[in-house]
Amino acid sequence: MDRSPSRDTEVELPYSSPPFEFVVENEAFFLHQTLVAQTSAPLNALINIDMKEKDEGQAALPGVEAATFRRFCQWAYTGSYDCPAPCPVSKKKEGDASNASIVAQEAASVDGESESRDQSLRKASGKSEKKKPKNTRWTPSGLSRSSLHERFLRYWESREPQTVPQKKPNVECDYTEVFLAHAKLYVFAEEKDVPRLKTRALKGLHTNLCEFHLQRSRVGDFVSLLRYAYENTAQLRPEKPDDLRQLLAEYMSWQMEILMKNEEFRSLAFTVKKDGNEFLDDFMAMVMKRLYKADISSY
Repeated sequence: MDRSPSRDTEVELPYSSPPFEFVVENEAFFLHQTLVAQTSAPLNALINIDMKEKDEGQAALPGVEAATFRRFCQWAYTGSYDCPAPCPVSKKKEGDASNASIVAQEAASVDGESESRDQSLRKASGKSEKKKPKNTRWTPSGLSRSSLHERFLRYWESREPQTVPQKKPNVECDYTEVFLAHAKLYVFAEEKDVPRLKTRALKGLHTNLCEFHLQRSRVGDFVSLLRYAYENTAQLRPEKPDDLRQLLAEYMSWQMEILMKNEEFRSLAFTVKKDGNEFLDDFMAMVMKRLYKADISSY
């Protein structure tokens, strides 16, 4: 059966329209107008309603980074975007016993975390595993760290367990720019009303957080992400938290024991330029729900 469109049906393709020039940080980007109209209502209004921009065929986007807009363009045309790779951290000077000790401790912690991850993945995929003696150590919430780890891995219900990254972690990699690339694209998508891109950015961030192993030397990577999120997103309604903040709250719930040992994280509520009280409220709500075994699926 022929499923091709009839001759009377007009299919408006992105490439059939003239390109429009966006200027971001003095760099020019050209997007087909039909694609812009199909992707973002605010951007479409900018090129079709604002008379000056419409007549000149050009519009500036202040406050947007060129790298972020480049990823938006890439996603608009291909459905995906590239992020920077984790940046290798320079090695410590040889002969520094204290640094060597820290690296050794972190490597041991990573090995233990990898084993915990493998157990969570086996459990999520339904594979059987030999029973081990239960850990009788008391925890305030009754929610074990491994269960919170598994919960975070399964944050997206549509994700299959085998799709969660399982590669060997590298404790000497800086993930700051990786995290911020996703977060900045999320904020751009929020401002320009592109819900599908928001979801794509959150899933990309979730994937990188799953493969990122939080160690004392790398807590700053996550703190930078938290700071950016609370300075550039808003809590519109108490009953509906911002999606980015909610994802980070899930991660904090899993990694709280490590985060609370970091002074920069503990002081974040007092140093964040905007919404420090909201960060404190979200953090305390997460702590209380852990303490009282409440359902943490809604925060």
